Amino acid sequence: AGSCSHVCTSHDARVCARDWFLFIDVCSVAQKAFPNLRCSEVSQAGVPAAVEERAELRISHDSKADPPTCEAEPPPHGVRLCACVPAVNKRDIVTTLGETAVSDVVKKVLEELDASDRLELSRAKLSGATHQVPVEADGAQLSTRLLTDVSAGRVSFFKSQVTETCEATCKTQALKCSPRWFGVVNRCEVLMAAFPQAPDGTYL
Repeated sequence: AGSCSHVCTSHDARVCARDWFLFIDVCSVAQKAFPNLRCSEVSQAGVPAAVEERAELRISHDSKADPPTCEAEPPPHGVRLCACVPAVNKRDIVTTLGETAVSDVVKKVLEELDASDRLELSRAKLSGATHQVPVEADGAQLSTRLLTDVSAGRVSFFKSQVTETCEATCKTQALKCSPRWFGVVNRCEVLMAAFPQAPDGTYL
């Protein structure tokens, strides 16, 4: 039992492959691991998961709009189905702490941006004027979507190796680089959290 991050780490120090949930969070696939359980669609991050005492196999109601996360715990008395891959680049504790700090700063930035965007949209609606708030293809406010993702642990921030592209860095962690986040991470306060300055003037 435990989150997929914990499960994968305990198996030869592997990492949870978040992008694979799209393929395993499907009734027919999950039932290969947990046969004879009936599928039940839920809106929870800790899926796919089997709850044996209820003969229930929980999968996402919509794995694209509300995807499972590696960090989510399984439901009570349940176990999760996880996709684990070898960790190509193991990350030291200093790097890991820095990346956690980035997530915290990004969340604060998005909270302020989300409030500002909501205010601008409200004013534009009242006045009939156009607005400059970024929206997604379905019309949803981008800052709200990003804030929801970072709050739910559906996004991770990794520092690349020297000369390494973001695409390559994400791939080593079994993830994909998402360009929609560059507008948020390309801010001074976020970069300072990722690359704090040492007493000697060098950046960590």
